[in-house]
Amino acid sequence: MESAPLKIGIACFPLIGGSGILATALGSELARRGHEVYFFSYALPVRLDLPQEGLHFHRIVFADNTLFPCPDYTLPLAVKMAEVARSQRLDLFHVHYAVPHALAACLASQIVGTSAPRIVTTLHGSDTTLLGQDPDYRTAIEHALVHSDAVTAVSESLRKQTQGEPAKKFDVISASTTNFLCCTCRICDPLNASTYCCARLLCRRTGRAFVCSF
Repeated sequence: MESAPLKIGIACFPLIGGSGILATALGSELARRGHEVYFFSYALPVRLDLPQEGLHFHRIVFADNTLFPCPDYTLPLAVKMAEVARSQRLDLFHVHYAVPHALAACLASQIVGTSAPRIVTTLHGSDTTLLGQDPDYRTAIEHALVHSDAVTAVSESLRKQTQGEPAKKFDVISASTTNFLCCTCRICDPLNASTYCCARLLCRRTGRAFVCSF
């Protein structure tokens, strides 16, 4: 028996870089398989072709207030993610990069409360290998990862490096770009060790999981 379609919010950078391309390809494939996907970014991702059934885009406007020394993106992003999570009853946030997207998802989750979507954070490298070494960012990145329901990395080497960095340990699932796009929605299966650690975290509220074939 097939699982019910999921409602998934994806936050990513809109640029031509690998993270935006991966997020867009993943979201497009999920929509093709019948899920509802809501993209959040400050511009339309370059590979996101709209209109397309099952795909939605929410543009985030930078908050340019004279009180702030520079425009803010993280707070408007968190507020929009919370609004859509409430109005559309999202099942999951899938965020690419710990800063600012995982941090925004954590704040959105707190705003929504007990019905908040689960958070899956995908690391692409510079968010942990570069920003993670900066003392002005390190604690915030660690907080975002520890409070994610699941963390994935785009390579085995990044997974190992990330696990060795924070003071608090957490599980990081390695996924190649090719396999990461071969995603599916399935009932949590404790016999499938490659997906169970991720699925177990996501099944606590919804009874089903967004997991990847590793």
